[in-house]
Amino acid sequence: GGVDYNTRVYINGKPAGSHIGGDTAFSFDITRLVKDGSNEVVVQVLDDMTTHLQPTGKQAFNKSEGCVYTRTTGIWQPVWLEAVGSSFVENISIVSDPDNSRVLITAKINGMDKNLKLTAEAFADGKKTGSDTTTGPWQNQLVLNLKKKILWEPGSPFLYELKLSLFSGKEKIDEVASYFGLRKITIDGRKILINGKPIFQRLILDQGFYPEGIWTAPTDEALKHDIEMCMACGYNGARLHQKVFEPRFLYWADKLGYMVWGEYPNWGFNYKPEGYSAYV
Repeated sequence: GGVDYNTRVYINGKPAGSHIGGDTAFSFDITRLVKDGSNEVVVQVLDDMTTHLQPTGKQAFNKSEGCVYTRTTGIWQPVWLEAVGSSFVENISIVSDPDNSRVLITAKINGMDKNLKLTAEAFADGKKTGSDTTTGPWQNQLVLNLKKKILWEPGSPFLYELKLSLFSGKEKIDEVASYFGLRKITIDGRKILINGKPIFQRLILDQGFYPEGIWTAPTDEALKHDIEMCMACGYNGARLHQKVFEPRFLYWADKLGYMVWGEYPNWGFNYKPEGYSAYV
């Protein structure tokens, strides 16, 4: 989910892969490295903020002071092991199109089983309201025309349920559950409109630090509670400041009807040409 900052992973003493960046999720296929019985996983992390060649956000270079806070080093988001079949849905991208009462889905299939077929189904209040099917491996495009159109907006955050099923012939070999909302964002002069209506954004600044885990929230309930407290104080959204927040936080924002502006934690990064080329 997130490791700050330069990561190398070893399985049973052999390299599984590496990743640079403290805020984005990554994964490695370790099939070739695992064995029956016990396996050893080693995660090596380098986090050298003094070079100014990596973004730091509000993390202090030395000690917490002023408006910079305790550093985060190493694993700060969840880690999990996931078993998949010979073909599976690797990831999906969803774009809502409320003007045409539909949703556009791009799904990436990993695998080369024969006669692959991918079906996407949308549900509103438990009842199927749209579906589409495509065949073949790799990138798949699906268009779900929705019989029931309900918009997502602050104060009324309706979400559709989404199910993707991957078949090899008649056999279902993978299934993914997700969700989406229908909403349209436009700009009219100095106004930002959601679904054609101007929204006054009363936003709080949220820095995402926790006494128990610094960047790491102690529980899922804590993430939800942060949003609930802000909404109880009259805020309808937040500026997520100098940190890429957890997907679980964004899930609760979707569920509760809470708007967010996201920032990349680039404070502390050297933007000089030589620094930028070294970072890239």
